[in-house]
Amino acid sequence: METDRPEPIIPRKQFIDLIEEMELDDFATINFKCLKYVSGNISMTELFYIVMAVSLFRPKHIMEFGTFNGRTTLNMAINYEGAIITTVDLPRNKKHRTKFPLEDKGNLRKLDETGYVGNKAKLWQGQDPEIVGRIKQIWEDSAKIQFEKYRDEIDFLFIDASHSYENCKNDSYNGHKIIKKNGIIFWHDYAGWPGVTEALNEYYLEQGEPDNMFWFNDTSIVGRFFNESKKT
Repeated sequence: METDRPEPIIPRKQFIDLIEEMELDDFATINFKCLKYVSGNISMTELFYIVMAVSLFRPKHIMEFGTFNGRTTLNMAINYEGAIITTVDLPRNKKHRTKFPLEDKGNLRKLDETGYVGNKAKLWQGQDPEIVGRIKQIWEDSAKIQFEKYRDEIDFLFIDASHSYENCKNDSYNGHKIIKKNGIIFWHDYAGWPGVTEALNEYYLEQGEPDNMFWFNDTSIVGRFFNESKKT
C-alpha cells in the first residue's frame, strides 16, 4: 500500500536573492568539469548553486555524504583551491550491512538505491594531482562514522546519501554536530524523496523553524546558513 507523500514546509527562496541579501559579490568566476549527467547525479542547476556557494563562501573543509561518481566532489574542488574535501560513500560489498535501510519508505518510484552504492570510478581520478590530493575518500556508512573528531570542524556539508527517512534524519543531526558555527549545510532531494522530505520537515520544526533555512527555487536543495548562535 502506498503511503502519503509528506508536504514540504520549508520556505522557498531564490538563491540569487539570498546572495544579494548577504551582500556578497555575485561576479564570481566558476568552472565546471565532467558535466555529462547520469542517473544519480544532481541537476545542472543544483550543481551551479553548490559550486557558486563554494566559490563565494570559500569553505576550508568540505564534507560530502554520498559520493556516487564524484561529479559534485570534483566541481567543488576545482572552484576553491583552498578547500580540502572529505567525501563518504558506502563500499560495494554485499556483506556490508547499513545501520539504517537504504530504501525510502513511501518511495513511489520503486527505485532500488543499492544500484548507486559503492561506485568505484570517481571522476576526479586522473585529474590534476593538486586536485586529487585535496580529496579524501572514506568508504563507510555515514551512520556508522565516529564524528567526534569532526565536531565543529566542517565549513560546508553536502548531504546526499541514502534517501530513507531514518538515514537522512541521522545524517542531518550528525551534520548539525560537525558544522562550524558559521558553516553551511546543503541537503539534496527535498520534495522529491518522501523520506528526505519527512526527515527535513522534522529537523526544521525541531530547530524552531529557523529563519536561515531555505528550499531553493527550481531545485530539490535545502540550505541552512549557520551563524555564531548555532544551537548544539
